[in-house]
Amino acid sequence: EKRITDETPVRTLPRRNYPNWAIAASIALLVGFGWLGYHNFFGSNYADLYQENFQEYPNTVYTITRSDAVESIEREGFAAYEAGNYKTAIDNFEKIPPKNQKPYLDFYRAQSYLQIDKTEEAKKLFKTNIRNGSAFVPESHWYLALTYLREKDTENALLQLQALTTRYDYNKEKASTLLQELE
Repeated sequence: EKRITDETPVRTLPRRNYPNWAIAASIALLVGFGWLGYHNFFGSNYADLYQENFQEYPNTVYTITRSDAVESIEREGFAAYEAGNYKTAIDNFEKIPPKNQKPYLDFYRAQSYLQIDKTEEAKKLFKTNIRNGSAFVPESHWYLALTYLREKDTENALLQLQALTTRYDYNKEKASTLLQELE
């Protein structure tokens, strides 16, 4: 019996690491749920911030009246803009020949693009407006910041809001409040 015991190797069961893996998995789940909970309950809700602060910019450059005898593409564009027909407004604004383009048209085209959820086109036009120094530079900063906010691009939204609050008075109070919420 002793000889058989000595010749037969003793089989040991491999040590199981299940308890260690279970602990590691539990910690990973707690961290993951904690992160999700923090961002859902305490982080900024970008969609809400966008909705609370976005208002369509009114037509302040082209007065539309019923007695207008002059029919023009620009008038049709602004009439469509005021009526909420943003695609038609864009089409009409783009039909205006380059030599007749006015600096404010880019701003209203950008507004129209925002309304139909074409944010990339809107951002390009707002940036062009800022670069060209048109009359709507402060407004362009504001709406560009809101566009970045909508896309959850906090860094660029903060840059636009800081530029707005340091150089202009347009929506300064709202911009300051948004800055505080995002920082």
